[in-house]
Amino acid sequence: MADKKRAWLNVSVSNQKLQVWKFGIAVGVICAIYILFIVLFADKFPMNAAFVDEIYGWLGYKAGGIQAVLGVVYGFLDGFVGGAVVAWIYNKLL
Repeated sequence: MADKKRAWLNVSVSNQKLQVWKFGIAVGVICAIYILFIVLFADKFPMNAAFVDEIYGWLGYKAGGIQAVLGVVYGFLDGFVGGAVVAWIYNKLL
């Protein structure tokens, strides 16, 4: 019985690759939620608004108001591309 409970510990991790699309989507969602919270709390913490303006300012994005939706889209795309590249490089290095 004890062997069955600990059987999951014997998994070989030498060939476990990441799924690039799923990892990209996961990182993209996390980044989108992060940007959304930064924009929502920009009133209480002005340095957060300056941080978002500095990152996405070259795209014409300013923190605050209705542009929170645009920030979420930018955050998702940024996180998706970054996460997919990291997963792809990880898989190549295995």
